[in-house]
Amino acid sequence: MEENQKINVEGAKYREKIDTLEKELRSYKQRNDTEESVARARVMSLMNNGDILRVNFVPLHNQLVTHGFLQNRVSEHDSVSLDQMVYSLSNPYTIILNYLDTKGFTAVGWQSKIHNNFSYMLKNILNPEELINKLCDKSVFKADDTESIVKSRTQRLDRKAMTRHILEILLKSDEETFRKFRECLKELGYKDIFYKLRLS
Repeated sequence: MEENQKINVEGAKYREKIDTLEKELRSYKQRNDTEESVARARVMSLMNNGDILRVNFVPLHNQLVTHGFLQNRVSEHDSVSLDQMVYSLSNPYTIILNYLDTKGFTAVGWQSKIHNNFSYMLKNILNPEELINKLCDKSVFKADDTESIVKSRTQRLDRKAMTRHILEILLKSDEETFRKFRECLKELGYKDIFYKLRLS
């Protein structure tokens, strides 16, 4: 009987450890997904502007080959496809963005405000539907982006996924759009976020 109690106690401790590890893993994955989402939006913004076309990705590619993430080194005279890196890596945009930062492609002021407060906004924008309505009423985004945001409402995305979608589109926009976005937040009572996004 006493032996069974020991086994039950040990089993309960073991299950508790597993539960704790699973929670930590979920938390890590959420942070990782958020970082990758922000990085993807910033890389896409650079691609849309054409800035990224003049970057030599051969050193990054060969570095990733050395560490076993990619296969087949390339010569300095070859060109490297970003698509290949995106499909071969688990966090491609974070890696690409870190490389771009070393080459001087850092975010402009308003983009860094979004980047630095991304997690905070995901957590604290409680009603993205209301925000979408306000953004649409004020024609904050271009027609294609507005259509994409409105479509996200019909895809039954959860609150954080809808907010993430809005922020990703915002990161690909311009400073004037960012200013309008801030005003919408202020009008909806998100004054803490409004002040966090203030440009100095």
